[in-house]
Parts: sequence; C-alpha cells; structure tokens
Amino acid sequence: MTGWRDMLRGDGPVFGALVLMALAAQLSVAVSQILLGIVLLGALVRWLLGKDRPVPTRIELPALLLVVWALAMIPFSPRPDESLIFARRFYLFTALWLCAWYVRGERRRAAMLVAVLAGAVINCVYTIVTQAWPPGDFTRRITMIQHSTMTGSWLVMCAAVTALAFVIHGRGVWLRILASVSMAPLLAALVMTQSRSAWLGFVIGAAVTVALRRKRLVLLLSAVVVLLFVLGPDAYRERLRTMVDPTFRTNVQRFALWETGWDLVKAHPVTGVGDRNLTEYSPVFLLGGKEVALRHLHSNPVMLAVIWGLPGLALGTWFMLALGVRLWRRRQVFGRHASRGPPLRPVWIAAALGIWTAVNVTGLFDWSFGDPELSLVFFSTCGIALSLD
Repeated sequence: MTGWRDMLRGDGPVFGALVLMALAAQLSVAVSQILLGIVLLGALVRWLLGKDRPVPTRIELPALLLVVWALAMIPFSPRPDESLIFARRFYLFTALWLCAWYVRGERRRAAMLVAVLAGAVINCVYTIVTQAWPPGDFTRRITMIQHSTMTGSWLVMCAAVTALAFVIHGRGVWLRILASVSMAPLLAALVMTQSRSAWLGFVIGAAVTVALRRKRLVLLLSAVVVLLFVLGPDAYRERLRTMVDPTFRTNVQRFALWETGWDLVKAHPVTGVGDRNLTEYSPVFLLGGKEVALRHLHSNPVMLAVIWGLPGLALGTWFMLALGVRLWRRRQVFGRHASRGPPLRPVWIAAALGIWTAVNVTGLFDWSFGDPELSLVFFSTCGIALSLD
C-alpha cells in the first residue's frame, strides 16, 4: 500500500485524473475530454510553480508545424468560424505529451492498463447485453455505448490490440491474466460491430504486435483468421467478402468520395477547403431510403489534402511517420533488451506500434484522424509508450 500512496504524492493528482481519463475514454467523449482539461490545467500549474519541467519527446517539430499550418489556413476557409471550432481537435494532441510526462514507473503503467481494459470491457459487456442479447441474429450490428458503429469499433480495436500485447509480451502473471480475460468480450464486440475497417486494422495491428515477439506466431494468427472466415456465420463471411468487392454499395460510395476529393484538391491545392463538414461537396447517396450527403470523404490522406491542401497532407504524413519512427526507435532500445528498462515499458511500446499500424490502416478507408474518441485513445497510448522515466 505504501508504494501506491507514494505513486499518488506530488504529481499524483494529475496522474489520478489521467487514469480516470483513460477509463472514461472508452465510455464518454465529454467526460474524457473534461478530464483531459483537468490534467492539462494541473500540469500547467505545476510547470508555472517550477515543480515539473516539460521534457521533449522529439516529435514536437512536425506536430507544431502541422498545427501552425492548420491554424494559418482558417482565414482561407469559406467558413472560418466552423474551421475554428474544428481546430479543437489539436487539444487532443496534448494527451500524448501528458501521458509521456506523467505515466512514469511500473505501477503507473499498470494502473493505466487496468483503466483502459476496465473501460473497454464495461463498454463491450454493456453493449452486448443491451444490443445483442439473446444471441443468434448475426445480421445485427452493435454500436457500442458511443452509438456509433465506427467510433465504437475503433475503440474496441485499440483496446484489443493493447490486451493482446500484454498477453504476448507481458511478464507479470496478474496483468497477463487480466489481459487474457479481457480479450473475450473485446473480440466478441469487435466482431459484432461488423466494421470492416476495424477488423482489418485489428488483424494487421495484431500481426505487428505479435511479430515483435515471435514472427512465427503470425502464421498462427493468420490460420485463426482463415478458420473464422470458413466456419463463421454467413453474415460475417459475407461482410468479409465485400471488402474486396469493388461493386459493393459502400465501396462504390468511397470511390465516388475519393474522386470528389481529388477534384477539390485540384481546385484548392495549397489552402484546401477548410477543416469543416463537407456535405456541400459530397455526392448524394441513398441510405435507408433517404438521400444523404456525407460530412467527410472516408480517408485520412484524402481528407488531409482536401481540408488543408497538399502542404497539410505532407505535414500530417510527416507527423504520423515521425511518431511511428520514434516508437520504433524506443522499441529498438527497450523492446529487444528488456533488461535495460522496466518490464511493462516494452509491452506498452508493442501495443503502441500495433495501434499505430491499426489506426493508419483504418485511416486509408475512413476519416479516423478526425474522430475525437479514437484520437484521445491513440495519443494516450503512444504517450505511455514514450514515457520519459
């Protein structure tokens, strides 16, 4: 007990708010962002009082240039007021640095894992009980507590990759048991979302996480995926088949959206059309018997180029690549030589590399960069992996 009390002294209240944020990130976007604000305020007070000193993570330059460019493009937006509101997305970036600065030490890394998995399991169990019970109707798609199939599936995807990392890479018995038990509701909910991008992101992210420990295990993972495809319910097999069917309705919609994006980039190659809802440019689709124009263009690269121009695409790509490279370098130092650091640090690095891969894979087909719930989880995980103790 003394160790846990010591963990909460000094900057302990700031860390305590971070733990609550990690729990709430899987359940409520409003509560989690309020808690992020409390953490940020607490950190600023400690910095002003000279109790803490920010330490660079070596990805500040690409992040700063992306933010500066995006803010500089607001006056060129046809709706600058809306673009200014959308600029709040950069507030979520702070989770990366706050986690890197305050999630230091094994107990804190363990506490963050418990919070992440607890929030995700609560989300999954509640959703399965309220939306998919009794079982048997495999055509039903669950939406998670977020009431959004996409957002909910991405959060579960990240939590499942994190749990898998602790099952494969972890050395502590109790944390591995916790992660193993958590996998059942996480994977069940992920399957029932029927989100193709989340499925693909999880499989590739999981493959990366597993390969970091033992490449041969990737073959076992591939065999499990094939077996599930062969033996799974017809509705799920059909859902998987549509991933490679260019004539499937939503695939055709994406092609049309990307073509629209290309036209917008050609018309506004430098400044873009502004970070805002793009319903006025979207082709009109028939969904549920109603004509609907979508608010985004279902692809991170396309959206970055459309809203901030080609320089914005270049800067956004640089930022994500710089983050991935930084995680990989941490893996080179701590992952292959675990004796150089605490045992939980390389596990979080493996989880972050898997999630980095999963998020970027889903981003090829969806606007995952623009999802606030996913962004908070993504940046928090990467920050824990880059912790500066």
